[in-house]
Amino acid sequence: MLRALGVIELAVAESGMTEPIFLHQSQVKSAVAQYGAEKSEIQQAVMMIFNLPELPKPDDAADGLAIAYTAQTGARANVR
Repeated sequence: MLRALGVIELAVAESGMTEPIFLHQSQVKSAVAQYGAEKSEIQQAVMMIFNLPELPKPDDAADGLAIAYTAQTGARANVR
């Protein structure tokens, strides 16, 4: 999850966006599953949220979808 967040933050910064949204991995996990969720739980949650017929492949694709979902919905959670 951290690599995906880092890549997104870099792309946002390079695009010149004036108000980038920075998310912590705990915010993403809380938005789609639960705080401290394991990768398999994130994959299952993403599959249900997006009504996918199977788990996203490769495994990191679920992280990207979870991050996009969290940013799009404006979901926020307390960072512990």
